[in-house]
Amino acid sequence: MTTRREALDGYRVLGRVLDAAKTVFHGYPCREGTLLQFRRTAIARARTGDTVKIVGRLRASVPAFTAPLTGATCLWYRTIAQTWDGFLYSPRRITEHRFQDVFVDDDTGSALIRMQAAEVSLEEMRHGWCYEPPAPWDDLNNAATENVRRFLATHGFELSYHKRSILERMLSEEPKKRGARYREFVLREGDRVAVLGEAVRQPDPDAPADGLRRPVLQLVLGEAPAAAIVSNEPGVWL
Repeated sequence: MTTRREALDGYRVLGRVLDAAKTVFHGYPCREGTLLQFRRTAIARARTGDTVKIVGRLRASVPAFTAPLTGATCLWYRTIAQTWDGFLYSPRRITEHRFQDVFVDDDTGSALIRMQAAEVSLEEMRHGWCYEPPAPWDDLNNAATENVRRFLATHGFELSYHKRSILERMLSEEPKKRGARYREFVLREGDRVAVLGEAVRQPDPDAPADGLRRPVLQLVLGEAPAAAIVSNEPGVWL
């Protein structure tokens, strides 16, 4: 007869296999399988020391900032770009990442999420590259040329255009030149996410003490060294 622990171990193995398969297929570190192993826990019911999955809306802990390419007002972003060298895209990836600790609110309370080491796995990461200049098939292109130019210059690179290869021009006439390709992912205030992490209760510095002068405790996920997982992928909500 299969024990509960054996069943849980089986689910964990299945989750890792699912993550590995989707990581290869989609081309980014997918964590959907790991999140699917856990049932949703209300923030108010999370117990210290447990690994819990909470679901709620993001709220900023400090003023938001602006993503460099799309201009999105956000709480977290990751930007990746590659320049075209006349034959192929450079294997060197130009990256920029900015974050802040965030709150997640549900109907029962709030939790503070430490984002410095968080693994962020978003459905948008399944989308392909955007191009500069835009390609006819590039429905996702959402960055102005000047933003791409500025981003590259900030990191010490120049936006230069080169002709596409003969083979590419045989496949499609436009665009005639290429300069760069990029991807930018953001988390905005109000976005719905699922967060998996080890529950810790810490004094809330912004809350007044209760009648017995004891500090009010807040739920914290992602406290080092146990990084949190943050996702909006399909199926992670239950």
